[in-house]
This record gives sequence, C-alpha cells and structure tokens, in this order.
Amino acid sequence: MSRLNWSSLQATGHTLIDKQHRAIFDCFNQLDRILYHAEEGSGRDALDKLMDEMAILVRENFETEEQLMIRHGYPAFMAHKNAHKELAKRAMTLIENKRTTQGSYATEFTQLAIDWSLYHIGEFDTHFVEFLRRIDPKLCE
Repeated sequence: MSRLNWSSLQATGHTLIDKQHRAIFDCFNQLDRILYHAEEGSGRDALDKLMDEMAILVRENFETEEQLMIRHGYPAFMAHKNAHKELAKRAMTLIENKRTTQGSYATEFTQLAIDWSLYHIGEFDTHFVEFLRRIDPKLCE
C-alpha cells in the first residue's frame, strides 16, 4: 500500500469530518508501515492496537456523519448509511481474519483504503457536505 496523502481532493469542507478523515488517513499510513515495511512476524501487538484504534475512529466518523444526516434531513441518508455498513463489514472481516489466521492481507487493506479514500469520501461524503453547505454554510465550520 502506498502512503495516503491528504490533499484538497479528499477534503469535504466540513471541519470535523475532515479532521476525522485525516486521523483515519494517519492510521492507514501507520498500517502501511507495519504491513509493508516491518520484518516478518514483527509488530503484531502494534498492528492489533492500530486496528483497534482505526475501528474506533471509523465508528466515530460514521456516527458523526449519520447524526448530522438525521438532524438535517439528508435525503440520501439510507444509501450513505448502507455504504457505511458495507465499509465497516469489510474492515471488520479483514481485522478478524488478520487476527485469527496467518497471511498479510496487505492487498485487501490497500483496496479498502483506496475505496474509502477515493470513492466513499469523493462521492458520498462530498455530496453530503455539499447538501449541508446549501442549507447553511456555517454547518460546515
């Protein structure tokens, strides 16, 4: 997995959501260092701790977004929530597989990072924040 670099392409324009996304980017980059740059068999405790931290950050981000969607009557709420469920399911399956079986799962983590950072943020989150901005630009501060 190559390093995920935060740029204006990933920024939604919502201060809290972008802050949460940057923290998740940092976790993916730490994951990259552990999976691709550590010696075989090293870093198991660090990997477990990082996966726990990432799960918490992702859950907090999804909850933040979904609470805002409900509060402001976002019409695409169910589609966005279903996308969250699918990403969470994929992540939890990878994490569980990594913890219970041997194998690197590096390719699967890379694909998940790409799908989340490019597709989910670029499509779902950006559209949601545009909706908020149309209601009131102050909602994005």
